[in-house]
Amino acid sequence: MENVDIKQLRLAIAQYAKPDNSKALIIFSIDMLVYTACIGGIIFMENSFLRIIFSIIVGLKMASLFVIAHDAAHDSYTDNKLLFFAFIFCGCAAMR
Repeated sequence: MENVDIKQLRLAIAQYAKPDNSKALIIFSIDMLVYTACIGGIIFMENSFLRIIFSIIVGLKMASLFVIAHDAAHDSYTDNKLLFFAFIFCGCAAMR
């Protein structure tokens, strides 16, 4: 195996790791929509089984939103500063 330094590795993968505003907005919007809908399901459903299912989904979406906020902090989702701050704010707000 050939010795590859970190600069060569970064150059080789740079073409696959380009920020895309539309893709980032779609991923974020879907996660927030599911998160918000499930919170509503927990509040308004009377069936305990469904509340448990919604609670599990909310937990998974909280983790997903944290990952999006974390990746946004590293500028890997978007190069738009407004979207960057929206992702960070909503990702952190979901953790509270």
